[in-house]
Amino acid sequence: MVYLVGADDRTLVGSTWHHTKSGETTGALPQADLKTTKKTSEVIRELVEKELLASVDVVGGGGLLVTLAKQCIQKNRANLGLSAELKEKSNQTLTQGLFGEALGVFVLSVDTQNETRMVELLDDKKVGFCKLGTVGGSDLSIEVGSTRVVDVDLKVINSIWRNGFRKSLDL
Repeated sequence: MVYLVGADDRTLVGSTWHHTKSGETTGALPQADLKTTKKTSEVIRELVEKELLASVDVVGGGGLLVTLAKQCIQKNRANLGLSAELKEKSNQTLTQGLFGEALGVFVLSVDTQNETRMVELLDDKKVGFCKLGTVGGSDLSIEVGSTRVVDVDLKVINSIWRNGFRKSLDL
């Protein structure tokens, strides 16, 4: 199972998406909630120390979509697809949901035998989280409501990730 953990206030301001679309790195960044970020990070560390997680990654450059794609093609394990569902949020556009970035937001994967213990710990520590989906298959698919917004074969993602730099330099 895959979860999104942390204060989910992703924004496009200052993001890789914003820079790619506009060529600018301007805009007022939202105030970082360092107390919540610290608490979330401490709980993530505790989950790692208790060996409850299969993987953990911060939602950083490129946002949630890029983080999920990277997790699907990590070089130290077999390519594993993901079927995810994003909850519609009234204060967040689809673009923000897929490409927005924020401090202290993580993607965790957990084996089913550890899922209950992980959820209990997140609840006990009052850390925000939501289930994104399940691991398996050979593609990355993301639905919002009943609409599939992403459906990409992992071979394509792997090729783009491994050859992107070379293609950008036209080698």
